[in-house]
Amino acid sequence: MSPAQTLEHYEQMLRIAEQQAELAQGGQLEALAGLGSRFDELAANMPADPPPGAAAMLKRAALISQRTQEQLATMQHALMQDVAVAAKAGRAAHSYALQARRARRIDHCA
Repeated sequence: MSPAQTLEHYEQMLRIAEQQAELAQGGQLEALAGLGSRFDELAANMPADPPPGAAAMLKRAALISQRTQEQLATMQHALMQDVAVAAKAGRAAHSYALQARRARRIDHCA
């Protein structure tokens, strides 16, 4: 792989990291999977020692990826809280329904 091709791959990785950040910010989580695969594919084919011109791109891509991961973790936490609230509301509704059935049986027996 020529140095120019190698730098082009680092540029692609940076663009993918930027696209992932945009998708995460827009809540388009399903589209992230394909980009992650492409990013991993590019990373697997990189030389062990990056060329000097790639350092800035690597740092920027790493920073963007870290921020995206933090954003996704925050979103996941919020979703988990929503699921917990929904489960609690479901249990409460079930409990109220049972109480209403019991109350009807008592009224019929009186």
